[in-house]
This record gives sequence, C-alpha cells and structure tokens, in this order.
Amino acid sequence: MADVPEVLFTCTHNAARSQMAAALLAREGGDAVRAFHVGDAVHGEIDWERRFQHMRLHTGQHLASALLFSATGLRTDKAILGKGQATIDLEGSLPAGFDVAGWVRTYEAAIAADRSVQVRHLTLAEYASAPAPRSGRIPLPPGIERVRLIEIDGYDAAPCGGTHLRSTGPIGPIAVAGPSPESPRRWTFTLGAPVAPPTPSG
Repeated sequence: MADVPEVLFTCTHNAARSQMAAALLAREGGDAVRAFHVGDAVHGEIDWERRFQHMRLHTGQHLASALLFSATGLRTDKAILGKGQATIDLEGSLPAGFDVAGWVRTYEAAIAADRSVQVRHLTLAEYASAPAPRSGRIPLPPGIERVRLIEIDGYDAAPCGGTHLRSTGPIGPIAVAGPSPESPRRWTFTLGAPVAPPTPSG
C-alpha cells in the first residue's frame, strides 16, 4: 500500500470512543487514510541518528537553563527544540554588564566535565516537599501522580518527560548566541559537528 496519512485516536476514559472514531474514519476515508485506535498492534522504527542529535540538544538545553539560573537568578520561561537548534527564553532580561562570553566558557566547561545525567521518579508529595530549584515557570500538569526528574550531577534537577543523554560530554560542540536588542531574553544554541551516536541498548 502506498504511503497514506495515519491517524491515531485515543480515549481518556476508555469509553470506546477511539474505536468508534477509527471505524467512522475508515468508513468515510476508505483507502485514502489509515486509522488506529487504542489496542491496535503497530510497527514502528526509531530514527536513532535523529533521536541522538535531539538528545544532545535537549540535554544541552537543560544544562544551559540551569547555568543561566545559577548565574542570573532568571528561570527559563520557554524552550523550543528544533532541527539542530534550540532557543531558550528567560523570564527577564540579563543584569547590566553580564559577561556573556564568560558564561559561554562556563557552559562549555560543564559540557566537557561529562557529568552524569540520571532519571528519578518521585511521588507528587516527594517532589512538592523539595521541588527542583530550577524547575522553570511551567507548572506540572494537573492530575499528575508521579514526577519524572532529570538530574545533571552537580548542576540541575528538573521535571521533564523527554529523552536525554546519560552524561553531558556527548552534547559535544555547540554554538551559543546570546540575547540581542531585538530579543533581550532569548538565547540560541546550535549543534556543531555531528557526534556519532552509540549503539542503542536494548
């Protein structure tokens, strides 16, 4: 079968709505679309090269947000990860006279230190009793019962559901552009030369 659009329907309360929606789309769309619902068996493959480069960028963003908070007291208001590039918007402008070049050297040294990156799972009560010091400005989603915490040894602890490296070293070379007069709160991070991904473990 030629490539066709694929749609996955899910149902929050398991009330069979996803099955009904998939059946309706299949009836109306015919061979022009493929519908899935919860319970269907699917086959997928991870683009490991693309995933690894994204992990480099995402781990680099966590580290940068932590070091910016440590240096300025400003939390990350928004982070956007794209193809080989990330942007971080802080909650405010940099203090007067802030040494951007000096901060970049600190960031590069933290990458080279190859600090361990660990994942911990906490109950909501455990997290609330000792929240991460740099958890950003986005609150945890309502109804959450367990918090997935990403910890960079000696630098950061932040809730996140994304994929990350096991240590900071493989972030590798990354170019940093500090804020500009047009975007006084935005930092841009661009991956340098590709780093060969390790063989994924099972």
